[in-house]
Amino acid sequence: MRKIGALLALTAAIGLPLAHAKAPAKQEKPQHQPEWAQEPDGFLGIKFGQSIPDAQTLPDCPMLVAHVANPRPGYLCYDGDSRSTYGSLLGLPDLGFGYRVNVMLDNSVPNSFVLGTSSDNFTALAKVLIQRYGKPSKDTVGKVQSKAGAEFDNETLQWVGKHVTITAEKRSGQVDTAQVMISDRAYWEARAKADEQTSTENASKL
Repeated sequence: MRKIGALLALTAAIGLPLAHAKAPAKQEKPQHQPEWAQEPDGFLGIKFGQSIPDAQTLPDCPMLVAHVANPRPGYLCYDGDSRSTYGSLLGLPDLGFGYRVNVMLDNSVPNSFVLGTSSDNFTALAKVLIQRYGKPSKDTVGKVQSKAGAEFDNETLQWVGKHVTITAEKRSGQVDTAQVMISDRAYWEARAKADEQTSTENASKL
């Protein structure tokens, strides 16, 4: 998510008396994206770049709790067949609306957290995100169309940091579903580069 000015000024001054030579033009510094002061290093206390906590630190969810609607075990817990590729987090903080969180893992190391809720909750969700992470880097509004052809308003908020990206979309995949992706930027950039290299290598075999 840089000595041209001085050289040009020197060239323009060649052949003129020293007393009349113009001072080199002040070189403008390139604009840098403001540092994201509230950039997180993970989500819900689980950090990127580290293995997901074991059952002693992040307990497995009780079986009965994990299979009821809106489970509230009273503490953050992990629900999944293993802690190597994918799981769900239950016992989430109360935000005033229902939501769910899944975690994507690569060899037990988190690379993304996916928060899902009803699109009706997006305004409240956006308020919570801005309060926690600050003003987004980008706010885009537009329209999406359902399979039946109906149009719905859409909004996408993006936070881009050195290590983490967050994308919140009012209508993601389905018009009634809002989604937030909190992702390890380095992981996904490396993954995209590797996929591109694989495609290039495979294309050469055609």
